[in-house]
Amino acid sequence: GSDFQSRIVDKGDNQKQLEMSIEMKNYKPDEIKVSVKNNELMVKGEHRHADGNNFERSFFFKSITLPPGTQVEQLKSQLT
Repeated sequence: GSDFQSRIVDKGDNQKQLEMSIEMKNYKPDEIKVSVKNNELMVKGEHRHADGNNFERSFFFKSITLPPGTQVEQLKSQLT
């Protein structure tokens, strides 16, 4: 599972910033994909783990419609 939070931060000078955080502690960076299509920001992840005869798979998908006027080319993602 994952915890998801989003908020819009007023940066002054009529500038706003959308901040999102998703708890993904069990996912490696190469298991996470961030994309934008038709003004929709999508974050998805898939984690697989095999241990002997046991196989575990987890998956998540989050999507949010970006606010009007979002400068898609300035979007950034980071892992912390």
